[in-house]
Amino acid sequence: MERATTLDRDLISAGVNLSNNHVEQGELEKSYAEAEELVKRRSDNGLAHFALAYVLRYSGLLKEAQRECDTALALDPGNYEYRSCARAFSLDGNFKRALEYLALDTGSNYSKRNEVEILLRQGKKTEALEVAHSLTENSGMRLVDACLRERPESEIEALSKDAQSFAASDPEMRYAVADYQAFCGRNEAALALLRQAVQGRFCSYTAMDSDPLFEPLRHTAEFQEIRSAAVDCQNKFLAYRSQHH
Repeated sequence: MERATTLDRDLISAGVNLSNNHVEQGELEKSYAEAEELVKRRSDNGLAHFALAYVLRYSGLLKEAQRECDTALALDPGNYEYRSCARAFSLDGNFKRALEYLALDTGSNYSKRNEVEILLRQGKKTEALEVAHSLTENSGMRLVDACLRERPESEIEALSKDAQSFAASDPEMRYAVADYQAFCGRNEAALALLRQAVQGRFCSYTAMDSDPLFEPLRHTAEFQEIRSAAVDCQNKFLAYRSQHH
C-alpha cells in the first residue's frame, strides 16, 4: 500500500487501506493524519471519509465517526465497504441505523456476525441463535451458539479458548470476542480480551459504559481499571489531534 501511494498519490483506495491497517495496529495518530489528509485533498470522495470514520471509531469518538460514515454513504450510496460503519452505531446503542449499514452487505458472514452482536445486546436470544447457527465456521460464533444452547461447561470452556485465539491482532475484534465471552459468563476471559483491546488502542470507553453485555462486569475493580485505561487512550489521541488540527 505504501508503494502504491508513493507511485500514485491519488489512488485513494490504497491510502484508505493503509490508514485502516495502521488503525488496526494501534497507530491511531498516524492513521488519523493519513485519513485527515485524504479528506482535505478529496472531500468529495466517500472512501476518504470512511477512512476518517474508521480511526474515529477506534478512538471512541462514536458520534464523529457516525457523521463521517453518513457523509461517505451520501457521497457513494450502496458501497458495501461501508458496512463496518455499523459498529460505530451499534457500539452507541443505535441498532436501527447499524442494521441499515449491515444491509449494504446483506448475507455476508461479516454482516451476520455483527447482527448476532446486536441481537445479543437486545436480549433477542432466539433470533441470535438462528443467525449464529449458520456461522459455525467462526470460533466466536461457535461459542455464542453453544452458550445459547446451554451446552455442557466442558464444551463451552474449550470453545472459549478457541475464540480467544480467533481475536487475532485487531483490537476491535478483541472487544467483540470479549462481548461473546461476557455473554457466556466467562468473565475472566472477557476482561482479559477487553484489556488487550484497550492496550491495542481501541479506546471506546463510552461503549464499555453502555454495552449491556458488560453489565455483570462493570462493578469489578478490573473493569474500572480497564475503563480508566480506555479514557487515557482517548485523551492521548485527543491531545495529538488538538496539537495537529
